[in-house]
Amino acid sequence: MEVKKRFPELKLVTTHLGSWEQWKEVEELLMGKPIFMEISCSLESLDKNRAREIILNHPRDYILFAQTLHGPGRGDTRAFAEP
Repeated sequence: MEVKKRFPELKLVTTHLGSWEQWKEVEELLMGKPIFMEISCSLESLDKNRAREIILNHPRDYILFAQTLHGPGRGDTRAFAEP
């Protein structure tokens, strides 16, 4: 996070909940920090409980809902929001 230290006003946006299957690193390095995380394409490959844990432990103003275009093998992010 050296770049954030050098440029504190910089707004960082991560895609796919901050990772592509490196969830331990997301929890250690990104979770809880003032970094925007959008959720597209991550929820289909991440355990629902772990995704919930990351989202609930991240500042709510920094979670972005996004939907990547559907194609073969792509799930539907809307299903995650259903109880």
